[in-house]
Amino acid sequence: MFHHLRKRIESHVCIVFAACVIYKELERQLKIKQSLLSPEKAIDILKTIYEHTITTPYSKTSYSRLLIRNEEQAELLELFSIPFGGPSA
Repeated sequence: MFHHLRKRIESHVCIVFAACVIYKELERQLKIKQSLLSPEKAIDILKTIYEHTITTPYSKTSYSRLLIRNEEQAELLELFSIPFGGPSA
């Protein structure tokens, strides 16, 4: 990236540092949980998980659910104890 303003340079460095810390924490958590997944593979799996929200027209109540389409996604969520209601079709 080619930034010229000091504020933009500092912001860029801050974002890159935060991304590095998050990546290393994911790597550490996978190791603690004795997962065979690499951080890159875990991120690729997470990118394929979607959430959909439905709002009822009369009560305006919203319901959200994760859309889990394969066993890899379910296993990763179970590894981190994230509730998802099981695989969906």
